[in-house]
Amino acid sequence: MGKPFNNTQGTLFGIDVTDPLLEKPQNIDEYRFCAKTLKSMMELLVERYGTNRLQAVIPENMNGPIKLSFEEYGFEIDMFCDEVTREDGVCLVLEEEKDTFFLIINGCKINPFSRNDQKGNCDFSYMEEGSFQDGEWKRGRRLNGDEIFSPVFNQFTLLKVKLFAY
Repeated sequence: MGKPFNNTQGTLFGIDVTDPLLEKPQNIDEYRFCAKTLKSMMELLVERYGTNRLQAVIPENMNGPIKLSFEEYGFEIDMFCDEVTREDGVCLVLEEEKDTFFLIINGCKINPFSRNDQKGNCDFSYMEEGSFQDGEWKRGRRLNGDEIFSPVFNQFTLLKVKLFAY
């Protein structure tokens, strides 16, 4: 952890050490955040695994903005815009309810959209940073819709967002 792979480790563990994603060592604090966050969300993740209610994207499989679509809403994820300062973005979106989502996000900009032809505009009701403790969401900083402008994330963050269409 935290150090580049060498040829010996690549041989022992079957790792292609020429993969550009391995050139930069894993940040231990970020790895800790991801492991702790995913573990705290395990029940929700398992319930939605293999369904359209859990989707993720990384820059390795995209070359521009990509849309993740859910039942009534979706998110356009952009990891290549000027505001994003990282090259190792990730966005995992879990639909809790039709208008409420949890996102584990880093290195990208998000824009929500409505899938309702009658209500083509979409915005945030709120965006909360927080964590799960004993299976319960614990809210940290909360921004209401009018406080959210161009949400860009250049560090790992767990969010709960509620959307509305008009």
